[in-house]
Amino acid sequence: MGERSIKSSRQRRIGPRCSRHLHAIAAIAIALATILNFGRVAYAQVADAKRPAVRVAPKKINFGKLAAGLTSTPHTVTFTNKSDADLPAPNIAVSGIGFSLSPYVCPGILSPGGSCPVSVTFNPPSKRKFHGTLTFSDGGAKSPQKVKLSGVGLAAVATPTPTATASPTPTATATATRTSTATPTATATTATKTPTPTPSATATASGTPTASSTRTGTATATATQTPTPTATSSRTPTSTTTPTATATATATPTQTATPTMTPTATPTAVFNVVFVTSATFNGNFGGLAGGDTECASLATSAKLPSGTYTAWLSTENNSVSFVNASDRLGSARGFVRPDGQPFADTVSNITAGRILNPLSLDETGSDIGGVGSFVWTGTTNAGTVAGGPSPKPILACGNWTFSDSSDMGAFGIIGGPGVWSDGGFLGDGQPCNFDYHLYCFDTSHISPLTVTAAPGRHAFVSKGSLDTTMGLPGGDTLCQDEANAAGLANPTHFLALLSTSTASAASRFNLSGPQWVRPDGIKIADPATLAAGSALDSGIWQNADGTYLTTQTYVWTGSSTPSTTGTTAETCTNWTTNSAAVNGAVGLSNLANTAWWNSGDQSGCNAALSVYCLEN
Repeated sequence: MGERSIKSSRQRRIGPRCSRHLHAIAAIAIALATILNFGRVAYAQVADAKRPAVRVAPKKINFGKLAAGLTSTPHTVTFTNKSDADLPAPNIAVSGIGFSLSPYVCPGILSPGGSCPVSVTFNPPSKRKFHGTLTFSDGGAKSPQKVKLSGVGLAAVATPTPTATASPTPTATATATRTSTATPTATATTATKTPTPTPSATATASGTPTASSTRTGTATATATQTPTPTATSSRTPTSTTTPTATATATATPTQTATPTMTPTATPTAVFNVVFVTSATFNGNFGGLAGGDTECASLATSAKLPSGTYTAWLSTENNSVSFVNASDRLGSARGFVRPDGQPFADTVSNITAGRILNPLSLDETGSDIGGVGSFVWTGTTNAGTVAGGPSPKPILACGNWTFSDSSDMGAFGIIGGPGVWSDGGFLGDGQPCNFDYHLYCFDTSHISPLTVTAAPGRHAFVSKGSLDTTMGLPGGDTLCQDEANAAGLANPTHFLALLSTSTASAASRFNLSGPQWVRPDGIKIADPATLAAGSALDSGIWQNADGTYLTTQTYVWTGSSTPSTTGTTAETCTNWTTNSAAVNGAVGLSNLANTAWWNSGDQSGCNAALSVYCLEN
């Protein structure tokens, strides 16, 4: 008992002293932590102060309201090196549904004062508010730099599909004349009338009524008895005369005609044949008239349907007046290749980039759309004259009368939207002494072109860019998110067509399944053709939501063909790095030739590029 009391007494004596020590230790620890934290903050501030100063402007973009399915005009954000030292180009990415990066080019190193402009577009897939972020990961102070993106999607605007409409046969207006005499006689055009009693009324009707029409004729006659005429007709006219018995009887007949429509035959639609010339020319082929003559001559020699063949060319009348290629097609519509495959319906479809199949067949039907096939146009992809405004020259080889190397002409790359008419980088031309093809359009017909969708699995090119640090799962997620937002069936079945160093892109898919088609229903290729990286029937140049590419769009691939594996140097180290010092193999989505997969180029893994998305 006493020992326990002593122990308790000691504990009571020691307790306060330990408590004071613990409080002192805690105070010292807090002070040290404060000092260390201050040091860390100060160090970070010093480190940031030593890093290059950068600027991103603007810091916020509001795209406003836009109908679902439409794409906004690009908004540009500029990244600038504000320091006096060189700075590696930033890694640029965009996040958020509905926001996309346009293709851009940043130099590998930004010198002092150098800048990199990046364009962003807004394409709302549905009716609601959208938010996103444009991120610049860089070596500058306070990296990453972020730009807030916002926009509102409105209800989609329905676009009617033009269809053929039969024109009814014009007809004359029906008239009725009633004549009454002492002994009237009943007659009717296309009718047999049996009056009872003998005195009767005379009704005369003429004219060919149109379908579902009702005509009423009213006549007044004087009669002394009660005629009741009855008429029958193949057009089922009914004539009834009801007189009123007075001192002078007045009959008021009412005639109603319910005719039967005579069907009108619908003629077979005749479409405009379009082709690329088998022959090549330097920039001097005699101007617009010379180009048209070459088109007409080749069409005739190949026994194509007779018509007015016009070369797709633009020129300059004077310093303020131009001839645009799109205007030269007039009101023609319904354009098909020599093999009957559709090219486009209307001129406005062409200028908007709704290209259905590449214009790669010449007048004989031979495909000359291989890699390196170029065409003189002098025309932007929007159908207007390329080059200018002053003092920048018009890129039309002196209105197609110059052939020397000092003059330049705009050219197209045989392919799809974004390159087919203007394939130059940032509007560049080529020397006029080069020999290129011409595009030729028959402009004689105005038949609406209706396309029946081909069956198959869907494939599209992503609007968003791949985060090359996220591996194959990152690509698959990008594809599935966009397929889901666009309302495509089976969105979870979409995978990114990407190779790694251990597996080919084609091995990720069922190659015994159906062919692949774009969202517009145009066949892309059968599985064997696509897996081999061969030329496609038509290119993968449409996004999941149905929009067509309008600019050159490079796509990560990772290998020389879809059926072969890549190397770590071709796959951004198996899609795990976004370093500018590491590369990845790329294809060009605007093309249907073999460059769709293997363009022969590589890009630094810091580039923001798309991927091909295929339904498995």
